[in-house]
Amino acid sequence: MGYLGGRIEPAYVRESPIKAMGYISHCFVRDEARGQGVASALARAAETWFRERGINFIELRYSLANKAAAAVWEKLGYAPSA
Repeated sequence: MGYLGGRIEPAYVRESPIKAMGYISHCFVRDEARGQGVASALARAAETWFRERGINFIELRYSLANKAAAAVWEKLGYAPSA
């Protein structure tokens, strides 16, 4: 149905109070499974996985031109930043 790739990396700035961050690097859902909550389930599972490892900050990247992806991520509470 789909997959999500994530990883934990140290913060870029050594002096940051945030010592590590979670990164969602890929999320894909097959056409026939879209609109069935698969991306939401994958994202929530990733968030749980990060929290279990003490990670409270997650960053992801997606193309703003991909309106379907933008709608999913914004529905889940993620917002674009400059």
